[in-house]
Amino acid sequence: MKKIITSFMAACLLFISVYPASVSAAGKNPSPALQALAAVMMNKAELFDTDNNKTVYLNNLLKYIIEYDPAAKADSFAVVDLDGDGTPEVVLSLDCHGGGYEVLRYANDKVFGYNLVFRAMQWLQKDGSFNCTGGADYNYTGKMRFLGTTWDLDDRAYEEGNSTYFDDVPIDEKTFSKYWLDENNEVNWQDFSKDNIMKWIINRPANLDIKPALPKTTIAARQKYLDGLADLVLLNSLSYSVGHDYSNANAEKYYKGWDAELNKIYKLLSKRLSAADMEKLRVSERQWIKNRDQRGNQSYILGT
Repeated sequence: MKKIITSFMAACLLFISVYPASVSAAGKNPSPALQALAAVMMNKAELFDTDNNKTVYLNNLLKYIIEYDPAAKADSFAVVDLDGDGTPEVVLSLDCHGGGYEVLRYANDKVFGYNLVFRAMQWLQKDGSFNCTGGADYNYTGKMRFLGTTWDLDDRAYEEGNSTYFDDVPIDEKTFSKYWLDENNEVNWQDFSKDNIMKWIINRPANLDIKPALPKTTIAARQKYLDGLADLVLLNSLSYSVGHDYSNANAEKYYKGWDAELNKIYKLLSKRLSAADMEKLRVSERQWIKNRDQRGNQSYILGT
């Protein structure tokens, strides 16, 4: 249910947005984001570890997030705009038992760190999209959507069991393959070294500037709204922590929370869209609700 609702909400946000200005050139004068990211990577500044809610230096972080592998280290990195807002993130590929990634994000004058297991971010693309897999029958392609100190997968194309979807609408395998990842568009990974941090971040060539990919009224306004949804995402994670009754109560709060947000966006759209566009939205919404209910009934029957 979360995935269906959040992807629909993301689509709604696109209706009420415009493109912001491009990020200024880096080169000899790196942006505040690049400066801060480089400082963290060289252990000259701390980051905020979102998994443990504390500030820590990168070299110390890797010692305790991978408890079963004290020799864990970052062996390479890529600079990519994961959420499409025009501000680059740095993704560290971790050399450890089982692999994994640490995502470094600059926001509100600080650097946040998000730890991902290997299967949560595979085949990272230059446009920030990647593959997330929960097993042979569950594969998703999407981007990170940052929500305060947590994050959500803004997935568009995905497969569950023998069914494939795009924006929660069933599609055939041939159409699905068009949205899958392209191995020729993978990011360029650089060896984790001081020289490469200087070359690819601090002295990053101006022609490699990140351009905003997602339309929005303003970057700050959009991100403020997304950060406000963080409690809903955290509420969902608690639904599976203790007891059947507790899980049901949390799930109901979670559903009502998203429903309230959808109604809020719908009212905004009704004031801004033309009559023709509003009718298109209504048709799309009815189809989305029909598909949501069908998938919900399938899950209930299967006991999942």
